[in-house]
Amino acid sequence: DFGSGASTTLDDYEEGTWTPVFAPSGGSFTALTMNVVAARYVKIGHQVTVNCYIQTTNLDTTGASGQVMVTGLPYGNAGSNNFVATHIGYAIDWTEAPAGGYVNQSSTQIVLNKRFASITGSLSPMDVNGLNTASGSKNTIMLTATYNSF
Repeated sequence: DFGSGASTTLDDYEEGTWTPVFAPSGGSFTALTMNVVAARYVKIGHQVTVNCYIQTTNLDTTGASGQVMVTGLPYGNAGSNNFVATHIGYAIDWTEAPAGGYVNQSSTQIVLNKRFASITGSLSPMDVNGLNTASGSKNTIMLTATYNSF
């Protein structure tokens, strides 16, 4: 009998919103205003799926260095050596647009990657110089990731 009884009861299901924010791996932005168009998550057991559509409306990268990350995941990624690829479906108005990313191990952040050299070049973490600091809606991205929580 499928679909009945205690063994088929879903006892750990949660859905909600989260607050994604761009952040540098070193230092901090002098100014940052985020426009979170949408950011939702679903957690079933230890599996978490997040998605977001975000952009900056004001950004000054003075004081920031290192990699560009999206922080604020609703749950941490489980354990060491647990990297999970992130799907980027849309990226516009960047100086260097991200082409992928990954949920960092044992953290609540996504590291964004750019194409290193050409259309066939490898992906590598993008640094803060890839962000567009012009005024208005810039650094627009839609992404999805599924990972295991602590």
